[in-house]
Amino acid sequence: NENERSFEVLVYYDKLVVCIRKLEKLQFIKSFQYVSPDDAIYHLLNIRDQFELQNTPLCLSGLIENNSGLYRQIHKYFLSLYFSQLLTETKLIKEIEELPAHYFRDLFSISSCV
Repeated sequence: NENERSFEVLVYYDKLVVCIRKLEKLQFIKSFQYVSPDDAIYHLLNIRDQFELQNTPLCLSGLIENNSGLYRQIHKYFLSLYFSQLLTETKLIKEIEELPAHYFRDLFSISSCV
């Protein structure tokens, strides 16, 4: 069942961290350097094909905007994609609440492990 899998990408300015889980268990995690959106999409399509994730939505987090060249390039090939959200119990200061939640999801999920 495709719903049992997740395909997640954490975006930095020059690097992607790709994570694939099946039944909540880690199957794959790796970082990839990129210079252009074409470089990034090459890695993502390769992983999608290797793990047969064509019907699995892509979850984006990190430093990416929905009006950026990288987002537009990803959206061409991944029609089912969404931005990650923070856990509902996460309390934030007002200045952070005004920014997109997907910028901070990974930072706050790490802090919840402490």
